[in-house]
Amino acid sequence: MFPLLSILIRVSISKHNIEGVWGLAVSIERSENSWKNWFDSDTPEVTPLPGAYSSGLTDLQQLLVLRCFRVDRIYRAITNYITKLMGPGDDPAGELHKLEGRIGAGGSRLRFLAMGQGQEKLALQMLETASQKDNLDKALEKMTHQHPDFRLWLTTAPTPDFPISILQRSLKVVTEPPNGLELNMCNTYHKIPPSALEDCFYTAFKPLVHVHAFFHAVVQETRKYGTIG
Repeated sequence: MFPLLSILIRVSISKHNIEGVWGLAVSIERSENSWKNWFDSDTPEVTPLPGAYSSGLTDLQQLLVLRCFRVDRIYRAITNYITKLMGPGDDPAGELHKLEGRIGAGGSRLRFLAMGQGQEKLALQMLETASQKDNLDKALEKMTHQHPDFRLWLTTAPTPDFPISILQRSLKVVTEPPNGLELNMCNTYHKIPPSALEDCFYTAFKPLVHVHAFFHAVVQETRKYGTIG
């Protein structure tokens, strides 16, 4: 435990009045019940650390502490960390741009809007401009003479509140990782332009890409087994 925790000393946590690995040992000794409750939590990765460690450490440093005590929750914690750092979800913008290129719907005819707080009004205004209607559910029900090139793409995380009537009238597209090592590797290579592999003059580049693609495929396969995987 201590070799990993010693990293905390090297990432300037002293400015938070936390005395590195030895301060952590003292904190555990003095607040044993608090640390035990955190350790026994079903979701320690989202449960604040006891004492000053909840606010005195960065997200990465808290990740290191969790790695030392609850290895079984580190996968979920890393997922949360990456989500917070890079943002969640799958962005279909690239595929939509390819589609607009194939059907000649480029330029100002394709509009994007990232939904969030305060964006509902703007979204409805954009929809009204495109379809001359004023409410999503009712607008779709009343559409009878829309432009032949009009298309409405809706992306959402799984939610029970999505209007059933829209789902019934829509074409559903689900993005899931391919099943199997071979398909996973093919999916990775499909996203790499051939020129990206050929233009690099390092002889080890292609083997490294292959190893990375294989490792990524293995990780994707083990996700289905949860903590055991």
